[in-house]
Amino acid sequence: MEALKTFSVARSETLVDNIARNLIGFIASNEMAEGDKLPSERQLVEQIDASRLPLREALCMLKGLGVIQAHQGKGVFVKQVDLKNIFTMLSPLLQVQRGISISDIMAVRYYLEPAIAIQAAEHRNEEDIREMQNCFQQMQENISDKKNFITPDLEFHTALARATGNMLFDLFVSVMHDLILQVQETFPDQEASRKKSVQYHAEVLEAIINKDGQSAAEAMKKHIQDIERAICPKKNSK
Repeated sequence: MEALKTFSVARSETLVDNIARNLIGFIASNEMAEGDKLPSERQLVEQIDASRLPLREALCMLKGLGVIQAHQGKGVFVKQVDLKNIFTMLSPLLQVQRGISISDIMAVRYYLEPAIAIQAAEHRNEEDIREMQNCFQQMQENISDKKNFITPDLEFHTALARATGNMLFDLFVSVMHDLILQVQETFPDQEASRKKSVQYHAEVLEAIINKDGQSAAEAMKKHIQDIERAICPKKNSK
């Protein structure tokens, strides 16, 4: 097993941050999988030439991120990283601290989701189609109830990303999920707007079923443009 490398602390990071980063590198370079045990605390202290306190703080940081978990009397073990959960927890901070605007979110959606639709049309399977159909049906059933309409709407887009078979598309959409939810909640829509949204989703779904990626992408672009016109009227009036 590859040992932890000797490291120096960069000015922009603390000793704890540096230890945490190197522990992640150690786990990755040794291809440690879920359930694999890390070296003991004593061994780690010897390898990184640091005191127990910053090491313990670094381990606590990784526990908080869901990278590792400790079992009393047994040691510290690697966990399966759930990046979706991590970014879901951090998305409110990302929006506030990075100044992410609704226009930023819509711009990303405009370029990303049509590309996802093209890939989904090519790679989808029957289970993916059933999942999207189920979401679509729930949207139709809740068309007069905005609160209950939003969830299947977002789940449709998540299912679409998953249908690409590319976990990065799935991850990107999941990262944006909470940000998109905030957009949806501020969307000044009426039932007529939701009916229009259902029509766009119907077009996307039909194109996905027919493996027509270009038609799916065009329907998705129109859908996102329609939302942006309603949410950002000032931008579209220029």
